Amino acid sequence: MRLIGLLTEAQVERGFLSPDTLRSLAKRANVPLHRLQQLVSFYPHFRTSTPPRIELAICRDMSCYLAGSEACSRTLHELHRDGVAVHEVSCIGRCDRAPVGLLNHEPISLANIDRVKERVNRAEEAPRFELPPARRWRCDPYGEDQYGAIRTLLVQHDRDRAIAAIKESGLRGMGGAGFPTGTKWELVRNQTRSPKYVICNADESEPGTFKDAKILADLPHLVLEGMMLAAFTIGAERGIVYLRHEYVPEKARLEAAIEKTRAEGLLGTDILGTGFDFEVEIFVSPGGYILGEETALLEALEDKRGEPRNKPPFPGTHGLHGQPTLINNVESFAMVPGILVNGPAWWKGQGRDGCPGLKFIAVSGHIEKPGVYEVPLGTNSPKVEKQRKMLTALLLSDHPVPYAKEKTTGDDLLDALGRKYELLRPNPHRPTPRTRPGRSQG
Repeated sequence: MRLIGLLTEAQVERGFLSPDTLRSLAKRANVPLHRLQQLVSFYPHFRTSTPPRIELAICRDMSCYLAGSEACSRTLHELHRDGVAVHEVSCIGRCDRAPVGLLNHEPISLANIDRVKERVNRAEEAPRFELPPARRWRCDPYGEDQYGAIRTLLVQHDRDRAIAAIKESGLRGMGGAGFPTGTKWELVRNQTRSPKYVICNADESEPGTFKDAKILADLPHLVLEGMMLAAFTIGAERGIVYLRHEYVPEKARLEAAIEKTRAEGLLGTDILGTGFDFEVEIFVSPGGYILGEETALLEALEDKRGEPRNKPPFPGTHGLHGQPTLINNVESFAMVPGILVNGPAWWKGQGRDGCPGLKFIAVSGHIEKPGVYEVPLGTNSPKVEKQRKMLTALLLSDHPVPYAKEKTTGDDLLDALGRKYELLRPNPHRPTPRTRPGRSQG
C-alpha cells in the first residue's frame, strides 16, 4: 500500500510519473527503481507521459452501447485536438446514466452532444458530478440512531452468537460466488495467528454492475458496521475498503461516514471502553479489471503487481501479508447489521419461496427506469414467459444476462427481475455453474 500510495500522490501532484519522479520516489522509499517500474507498467491508472489538458473518456461497454455511445463517440472524436484527448474506455460503473463518459475523471452524460461539446470547451468551469440524496432501503434497520448491532455485540461480547445468527440467516457472499458468509467468518475466527484483517471488496468492475456504488453512496454506515462486526467477531483490528478508482463521489460519502463514526467513539482504540481496537482506511485501486479477484486485490495491497495467486491456500488462512484475512463484498457487509438487529427469522422472511433475504440488482439497458433495485430473493412471475421474446437483456449483480431489445415498462421490469431470480434458485435438473474465473469470491 505504501508504494502505490506514493505513486498515486505523486501523479495527483504532478500529473504523471516521469523518470525523474520515479527515481526520486525510489530513493525516498528506499527501494530499487525497478520495484516502482513494475507497478507503473502494470496498473493502467498510472501515467508516464504528460496528460492532455482535457480528457474525454467515452464508455463503449454494454449499457452505453445500447444507449448510442458508438454514435456519440464518432461525433465527439471531432473534438480531438492538441490539448484535448478523446478516447473510448470500458465500463465506468455509471450504467444507469448511459450513455456516459468521464470528462477529466468526472462523470458526464453524453445524451446531449451539444452540451458535451460546450462542457469540453469549458472544462475548467464544468460543475462537479454530484450523487443524488441517499434514500431509504428495506435492509437498513435504523432511523437516526445507527450502529445498534455493534453496540449490542460489544456489550454482550458473544461472538459465537453473532456467527450463529449469520449462519442461520442463510446469508451468502454477494460478490458472485455465494459462499456462506457465516462459515467464512467462522473459518477466519478459528485461526490462531494474528494480526487478522477485514477487507471490503469494493472494486466493482464487471461491465454493467453498479449496485455496490449505490450501497456505498446510500448505506455507508451499514458497510462500516458490517466490517466492525466482522472485526470484533474474528479478532481483527484493521479494516480496508478496496475501492474502485472511478468511485470518487462514493469515496467522499464513505469518508464522511468514517469520520462521523470515529466522532461517535466507534472507531479507534478501546472503543466504548470495551478494549476493542479497530481502524478503517480506504485504499483506492490503481485500476485493472482483474483486481476484483480477491487474491489479485491482496497482491495490490502488498505493493505487488495484481496477479491472482494460486489457491489453496485461501485468504481466510493466508491472506494479506500471509495472515488470516476476511474478504467480503460491499453488499455482504451491508446486510449483516439488519440480520443481527432484527434476527435471522426476519431476514429469511424477506425472501420468497424458500430463498432467504433481499438482493440489490443493478439493472440497465433498454428499460424505462434503469437503476439499482432491492427485491426479495426468490422473486418470480408467471408472466415471464410472455416477455421472453422481448426481454433478451438485463444485468444482475456480477451475472450479466441478455439485454432488452426494446424499451420496457415497470411491470415488464419486475417480470424480468423475477426471471433472473428464478435463475438463482436451485435447479436439480441443471448442473451447478462454475465460478467465473478472475473475479471476487464473495
